[in-house]
Amino acid sequence: MTGYTIIYPVFMSVGWIVGAICFHTHREKAKVDIADEASVTIVVSMFNEADLIEETMAAIKKVTYENLKVVLVDDASTDETVAIVKHYIQKHHWTNCTLVEMSENGGKARALNFALTHYVDSDYITVIDADSIIDSAAISKLVENFDRPEIAAVTGKPIVRNRTTVLGTLQALEYVSIIDTIKRAQQTLFHKIMTVSGVLVMYRVSSLKTVGGFNPQVMTEDIDVTWRFYKFGYQIKYEPRAITHILVPEKLKGFIKQRTRWSIGGVEVFNQNIHWVLRQAGTGTKFLMLEMFFSHLWSWSFIISTLDFVISVFPAHDFKLSVPIMFIYIFMMVFMTAVSLIRDGGTSKISVRDLFVWPIYYLFYWVINLVCSIKSEFVVLFTKKSTGTWVSPDRGV
Repeated sequence: MTGYTIIYPVFMSVGWIVGAICFHTHREKAKVDIADEASVTIVVSMFNEADLIEETMAAIKKVTYENLKVVLVDDASTDETVAIVKHYIQKHHWTNCTLVEMSENGGKARALNFALTHYVDSDYITVIDADSIIDSAAISKLVENFDRPEIAAVTGKPIVRNRTTVLGTLQALEYVSIIDTIKRAQQTLFHKIMTVSGVLVMYRVSSLKTVGGFNPQVMTEDIDVTWRFYKFGYQIKYEPRAITHILVPEKLKGFIKQRTRWSIGGVEVFNQNIHWVLRQAGTGTKFLMLEMFFSHLWSWSFIISTLDFVISVFPAHDFKLSVPIMFIYIFMMVFMTAVSLIRDGGTSKISVRDLFVWPIYYLFYWVINLVCSIKSEFVVLFTKKSTGTWVSPDRGV
């Protein structure tokens, strides 16, 4: 058990690095030319976004893709969101932008489904969050990836834009180093990714309707729809050239809440899909599910190993620090960070100041995953399902 606790992070780090490097050298050089004739609708679901929505709309308006429409769905906000949106549309004579007002709060999935059913008649639908500042070329980069009919979705690369606290800076490093690296590696090794990023993802409308749209009964609609695509035989791509700038929690409580929600979504997907994955899914999908399982297993392994240390080693004062293991951990941390920053090419604007906290971010990543994994298992086992409604999250502003 102790051996698994020690080796698993190293093994996974090596796999992520190798997979990410292969993605960079082979997949990013492939070019697909798809004309701007394909129609795209950007859909933004909103709830109490008065402080952020105008900036988001301004970024959407700068998108260079020609055949584009915008649908903003307000999910019964109680602040000035609707008034701000209406004023912006009128002020800028934004004729291809539509505001939809929901009568009651039903959650992001329900709002997206309403837009999909009643307002989207395009080839593709792009979903972004209300705090997502989309890059002007992102839509074109996403469309380029729909080179085969089985491609149902393409997700982009989020970049953290609020770094006024240590927690915000840690997440900026995590997104550019860990999250981006994992998605590249999964795409390379399994030809699949664990989940699309709900902050920037483009779906083929026909495929999305085939799988029944978004599920309002789950905690994370983006993880759920990813695996329903796989169940229907569709494929998903990761496109790191399509970027969006996002806000992340800068208070520990809000951060833990967000990561627990993500982990709960993963556990829900595991419970719902484990049977068909083992019986019918392809090799890549099986390995992706196994990666999720071994991650949760590592959390329990770490806890058991720690308890064993406290009970057996600590009272006897028999402390032994393995220098080779510590060296391997530090080397892997430094190497992964260096490779990630080189591959990023300055896109995420990681500064020298940001790098001052990098020695603790790798440990931070694994500890937070451990806490949220264990918590999510108990939530799924012993509490009721989500009602689908939402409240304004901590976005550090």
